[in-house]
Amino acid sequence: QSCMGDFRSALANEKETFTIYKTQLGDEHEKTKESGECLRHLTQQAVVLQKKMNDIYQGKSKTGLPPIQIQPPSMGSVLDMLNIINGNLFVQISQQDIENFKKE
Repeated sequence: QSCMGDFRSALANEKETFTIYKTQLGDEHEKTKESGECLRHLTQQAVVLQKKMNDIYQGKSKTGLPPIQIQPPSMGSVLDMLNIINGNLFVQISQQDIENFKKE
């Protein structure tokens, strides 16, 4: 959505994603932090685009719109998504969890 300049929808979707991650995984989880960074990036891009559109509309600028900078996803995010799509589920467990399981 942000690729097409629809920052309002992109921000709404990412806010929902961030809320889910924060609620389910907590503030310090990698996914929550990554989503927060994406929100900051989308907000920054939306502000830049809106300012430029305002300048063009008010006749302050004759140049076109700036290129939209797309933040590429991390390799971890891509792999996580591919695993979800393909039905693979990875559960991280600690060494202590393994030891407790062996005792049972």
